[in-house]
Amino acid sequence: LSLGIGLPCILAAAAVPSLATQEADLVRIMLGLGLGVPALCVIVFATWTSNANNLYSMSLGLATIFEHFGKWQLTVAAGVAGTLVAIVGVTDVFIPFLLTLGIAIPPVAGIYLVDYFAVKGVRAYSEPADSSGRAVNPTAFVAWFAGTAAGAVTARGWLEVTQIPACDSFVTAAVIYFLAHKLRQPASV
Repeated sequence: LSLGIGLPCILAAAAVPSLATQEADLVRIMLGLGLGVPALCVIVFATWTSNANNLYSMSLGLATIFEHFGKWQLTVAAGVAGTLVAIVGVTDVFIPFLLTLGIAIPPVAGIYLVDYFAVKGVRAYSEPADSSGRAVNPTAFVAWFAGTAAGAVTARGWLEVTQIPACDSFVTAAVIYFLAHKLRQPASV
């Protein structure tokens, strides 16, 4: 219902002011309809409530880590830190940060999928974990690093397998993790 009925209604409601003012820019549409002050109020209050929620969530997270500080102290510290980060200009590096995450996170999924379906098997994940296994899997880290490097190389345009950095990093990590485990297994007679 939301995609079949709601979305077309929202798109139509958004198109009517654009057609009435012959503008595509939302700010110019609002000013053309004489709604500059109400639009400013909506933007200010939407930003206010979003950031109040962000500050509240951050202070709750910090309260679980730093139990010996008061919640008001953590809230003030998080607010000051957030303000300083905004003043420094974190938005200038936000898109590159997201692109880096888009290359560095998919290899983790590739490693998990190979570990689940090909290395340990479904049964190993359905049983309770024992404490005899190693806490750190160096093979997984090597595969993750190689996958991330492959994604970075694809993002730079130096080498393209699928032409999508996230897919290249995913596939590279999965293949390397799989091959590393196959090469470590003793040959069966």
